[in-house]
Amino acid sequence: MRCQTTRSIYLRDEKIEVTYTVNKEEIKQQMRRVAFFSERYGKAFVYITNNFELTAVEIAAVYENRWQIETFFKKLKQNFPLTYFFGDNANAIETQIWCALIALLLLDVTYKSHKSKMAFSILSTIIRLHIMNYVDLSAIIEAYKIKRKRFKKDNKPTPSPKKTTPPAFQIKFEM
Repeated sequence: MRCQTTRSIYLRDEKIEVTYTVNKEEIKQQMRRVAFFSERYGKAFVYITNNFELTAVEIAAVYENRWQIETFFKKLKQNFPLTYFFGDNANAIETQIWCALIALLLLDVTYKSHKSKMAFSILSTIIRLHIMNYVDLSAIIEAYKIKRKRFKKDNKPTPSPKKTTPPAFQIKFEM
Protein backbone atom coordinates (compact mmCIF):
# COMPACT_ATOMS: atom_id res chain seq x y z
CA MET A 1 0.00 0.00 0.00
CA ARG A 2 1.38 3.41 -0.94
CA CYS A 3 0.97 6.38 1.37
CA GLN A 4 0.18 9.57 -0.55
CA THR A 5 1.10 12.11 2.15
CA THR A 6 4.48 10.71 3.20
CA ARG A 7 5.67 9.22 -0.13
CA SER A 8 6.27 5.95 1.65
CA ILE A 9 5.43 2.32 1.10
CA TYR A 10 3.62 0.60 3.94
CA LEU A 11 5.53 -2.52 4.98
CA ARG A 12 4.17 -3.89 8.22
CA ASP A 13 1.67 -3.22 11.01
CA GLU A 14 1.87 -5.60 13.94
CA LYS A 15 0.85 -5.80 17.56
CA ILE A 16 3.71 -6.49 19.98
CA GLU A 17 4.03 -6.91 23.72
CA VAL A 18 6.65 -4.96 25.65
CA THR A 19 7.72 -6.09 29.10
CA TYR A 20 9.46 -3.80 31.56
CA THR A 21 9.93 -3.57 35.32
CA VAL A 22 8.96 -0.78 37.70
CA ASN A 23 9.83 -1.18 41.39
CA LYS A 24 10.61 -4.87 40.87
CA GLU A 25 7.16 -5.40 39.36
CA GLU A 26 7.01 -6.78 35.83
CA ILE A 27 4.58 -4.91 33.61
CA LYS A 28 3.41 -6.02 30.17
CA GLN A 29 1.99 -3.53 27.71
CA GLN A 30 0.48 -3.97 24.28
CA MET A 31 2.19 -1.80 21.67
CA ARG A 32 2.01 -1.40 17.94
CA ARG A 33 4.96 -1.53 15.54
CA VAL A 34 4.47 0.10 12.15
CA ALA A 35 7.13 -0.16 9.43
CA PHE A 36 7.38 2.03 6.32
CA PHE A 37 9.87 2.36 3.50
CA SER A 38 10.52 5.99 2.62
CA GLU A 39 11.27 6.68 -1.03
CA ARG A 40 12.54 10.13 -0.10
CA TYR A 41 15.27 8.81 2.23
CA GLY A 42 15.70 5.37 0.68
CA LYS A 43 15.38 3.46 3.95
CA ALA A 44 12.85 1.84 6.22
CA PHE A 45 11.48 3.48 9.35
CA VAL A 46 9.93 1.58 12.25
CA TYR A 47 7.59 3.38 14.64
CA ILE A 48 6.47 1.96 17.97
CA THR A 49 3.31 3.47 19.39
CA ASN A 50 0.47 2.72 21.77
CA ASN A 51 -2.10 4.30 19.44
CA PHE A 52 -4.36 1.63 17.99
CA GLU A 53 -7.00 4.06 16.69
CA LEU A 54 -5.05 5.62 13.79
CA THR A 55 -4.28 3.75 10.60
CA ALA A 56 -0.68 2.84 9.79
CA VAL A 57 -0.54 5.52 7.09
CA GLU A 58 -1.74 8.17 9.55
CA ILE A 59 0.91 7.13 12.09
CA ALA A 60 3.65 7.54 9.48
CA ALA A 61 2.29 10.99 8.57
CA VAL A 62 2.18 12.02 12.24
CA TYR A 63 5.81 11.02 12.81
CA GLU A 64 6.94 12.77 9.63
CA ASN A 65 5.19 15.97 10.74
CA ARG A 66 6.76 15.66 14.20
CA TRP A 67 10.18 15.42 12.56
CA GLN A 68 9.52 18.59 10.57
CA ILE A 69 8.65 20.37 13.81
CA GLU A 70 11.88 19.12 15.40
CA THR A 71 13.99 20.42 12.52
CA PHE A 72 12.12 23.74 12.64
CA PHE A 73 12.97 24.23 16.32
CA LYS A 74 16.56 23.11 15.73
CA LYS A 75 16.87 25.81 13.07
CA LEU A 76 15.31 28.33 15.49
CA LYS A 77 17.78 27.48 18.26
CA GLN A 78 20.79 27.61 15.93
CA ASN A 79 20.00 30.94 14.28
CA PHE A 80 18.19 32.78 17.07
CA PRO A 81 19.75 31.75 20.37
CA LEU A 82 17.35 33.01 23.01
CA THR A 83 19.90 33.00 25.83
CA TYR A 84 19.14 36.52 26.99
CA PHE A 85 15.68 37.99 27.36
CA PHE A 86 15.14 41.75 27.17
CA GLY A 87 12.38 41.73 29.76
CA ASP A 88 11.68 39.88 32.95
CA ASN A 89 7.93 39.40 32.78
CA ALA A 90 6.05 36.71 30.89
CA ASN A 91 4.71 39.09 28.25
CA ALA A 92 8.19 40.36 27.31
CA ILE A 93 9.59 36.84 27.02
CA GLU A 94 6.62 35.66 24.98
CA THR A 95 6.93 38.67 22.66
CA GLN A 96 10.63 37.98 22.10
CA ILE A 97 9.91 34.33 21.26
CA TRP A 98 7.15 35.34 18.83
CA CYS A 99 9.52 37.82 17.15
CA ALA A 100 12.14 35.07 16.75
CA LEU A 101 9.52 32.72 15.25
CA ILE A 102 8.31 35.37 12.79
CA ALA A 103 11.88 36.21 11.80
CA LEU A 104 12.65 32.53 11.25
CA LEU A 105 9.59 32.09 9.04
CA LEU A 106 10.50 35.18 7.00
CA LEU A 107 14.06 33.87 6.60
CA ASP A 108 12.69 30.51 5.53
CA VAL A 109 10.49 32.15 2.88
CA THR A 110 13.50 34.16 1.64
CA TYR A 111 15.66 31.03 1.58
CA LYS A 112 13.12 29.02 -0.40
CA SER A 113 12.27 31.87 -2.78
CA HIS A 114 15.93 32.29 -3.82
CA LYS A 115 16.43 28.53 -4.25
CA SER A 116 19.86 28.99 -2.81
CA LYS A 117 22.27 26.16 -2.11
CA MET A 118 24.04 28.10 0.62
CA ALA A 119 23.60 27.04 4.21
CA PHE A 120 20.63 28.54 6.01
CA SER A 121 22.93 29.91 8.71
CA ILE A 122 24.97 31.80 6.06
CA LEU A 123 21.79 33.40 4.73
CA SER A 124 20.84 34.28 8.28
CA THR A 125 24.23 35.91 8.85
CA ILE A 126 24.06 37.87 5.57
CA ILE A 127 20.64 39.25 6.44
CA ARG A 128 21.69 39.98 10.03
CA LEU A 129 24.63 42.05 8.75
CA HIS A 130 22.65 43.99 6.14
CA ILE A 131 19.20 44.29 7.69
CA MET A 132 19.62 47.96 8.64
CA ASN A 133 21.14 49.02 5.29
CA TYR A 134 19.03 50.63 2.59
CA VAL A 135 19.75 47.95 0.02
CA ASP A 136 17.75 45.23 -1.63
CA LEU A 137 18.39 41.96 0.24
CA SER A 138 17.70 39.98 -2.92
CA ALA A 139 20.53 41.79 -4.70
CA ILE A 140 22.91 41.01 -1.84
CA ILE A 141 21.97 37.33 -1.87
CA GLU A 142 22.37 37.10 -5.65
CA ALA A 143 25.75 38.88 -5.46
CA TYR A 144 26.85 36.45 -2.78
CA LYS A 145 25.81 33.49 -4.96
CA ILE A 146 27.81 34.88 -7.92
CA LYS A 147 30.81 35.49 -5.68
CA ARG A 148 30.68 31.90 -4.42
CA LYS A 149 30.45 30.53 -7.98
CA ARG A 150 33.45 32.62 -9.03
CA PHE A 151 35.40 31.49 -5.98
CA LYS A 152 34.62 27.84 -6.63
CA LYS A 153 35.55 28.18 -10.32
CA ASP A 154 38.87 29.99 -9.69
CA ASN A 155 39.78 27.93 -6.68
CA LYS A 156 42.59 25.59 -7.72
CA PRO A 157 43.31 22.53 -5.66
CA THR A 158 46.14 23.13 -3.30
CA PRO A 159 49.03 20.70 -3.66
CA SER A 160 49.39 18.27 -0.85
CA PRO A 161 52.23 19.12 1.51
CA LYS A 162 55.44 17.17 1.08
CA LYS A 163 55.98 14.49 3.60
CA THR A 164 58.99 15.51 5.61
CA THR A 165 60.66 13.66 8.37
CA PRO A 166 61.17 15.63 11.56
CA PRO A 167 64.84 16.43 12.28
CA ALA A 168 64.90 14.22 15.34
CA PHE A 169 64.12 11.17 13.19
CA GLN A 170 66.69 12.02 10.49
CA ILE A 171 69.65 10.98 12.64
CA LYS A 172 71.13 7.69 11.58
CA PHE A 173 72.63 5.44 14.16
CA GLU A 174 75.25 2.98 13.10
CA MET A 175 76.32 0.05 15.16
